Amino acid sequence: MSGGWPDFTHVATWSAIVYVAFVVDVFSRAIVGWSAATSKRAKLVLDALDMALWHRDRAGTPAGPGLVHHSDAGSQYTSFAFTAQLLDAGIDASIGTAGDALDNALVESQIGLYKTELIKPRKPWHGLADVELATAERVDWFNNQRLHTAIGDIPPHEHETNSDPGALQCRRYWGANYTNGGKECDEYPFATTYEGAAEHDYDPEVRKFNFSVKPIPKDDNRADGNLLQGFYGNNRVIDGDYDGFIVKTVT
Repeated sequence: MSGGWPDFTHVATWSAIVYVAFVVDVFSRAIVGWSAATSKRAKLVLDALDMALWHRDRAGTPAGPGLVHHSDAGSQYTSFAFTAQLLDAGIDASIGTAGDALDNALVESQIGLYKTELIKPRKPWHGLADVELATAERVDWFNNQRLHTAIGDIPPHEHETNSDPGALQCRRYWGANYTNGGKECDEYPFATTYEGAAEHDYDPEVRKFNFSVKPIPKDDNRADGNLLQGFYGNNRVIDGDYDGFIVKTVT
C-alpha cells in the first residue's frame, strides 16, 4: 500500500442513517479497510483504518515509512485520535485542499461504484446489520473478482499477486519513485530465495516476504546476480533438508 485514500458515505435505512467508511489502496485499487456505524464520529474512520492496517500486516506487507494516507479535511480525519493512530503506525498524513472536488476523486469514484452497484439496486435497507453484511460480501467480490481498467482489466487481488514482492516492498519503504536514476529493487544486502520469498511456505510463523529491500543501480544489481549465479553453479552442495551459503561480496 504505497498510499491509502479514505472517505465515507451514508446509506438511508428504515431504522437509521448508516455511515460506511472505506480505505482504498492507490496501487492496487483494493478496498483494504471499511467500517459501518450509525454515527459518523472519528471511531467510524478509525475502525476502517485499523482494518486496513490489520489486512496489510496479515498479508505480510505492513505499514511503514513512505506510506501516505491522503484524505479530505473532514473533522474525522483531522481529529486528534485519528492523527495519533497514523503516527503510531508510521504513516505520513496528507490532507486535501478545501473545496477541491477532484482532490479525493479516487476513493469517491469507489464510493460511486458502491452506491451504483450495491446500495441503489438493493434498497430499501432495513438497518445497520444488513448494510454491513452486504458490504462485506461486496468488498470480497470487488477485491477478488471485479475487473478494474486502471490495473489492466484484472481484479485488485490478482494485480497485487502478480506484482513482484520485492518491488511492492520497495514502493512501501522507498516510495513510488524508487526507480529514478535507473534503479531497480533488490533484496538487500542479500537474501536467498528461501530466506526471502519462500520461508513462510515452510514456516507459517514467519512473516511473508521476510527480507529487506533497497533500490540499487540496474547494472550493479545484474552484475552481482551473474556473479552469484556462477558461484552457485560451481559450489552448490545439497545435503539433506538444508542448503545454504555464507557469501561476502567485495567491491
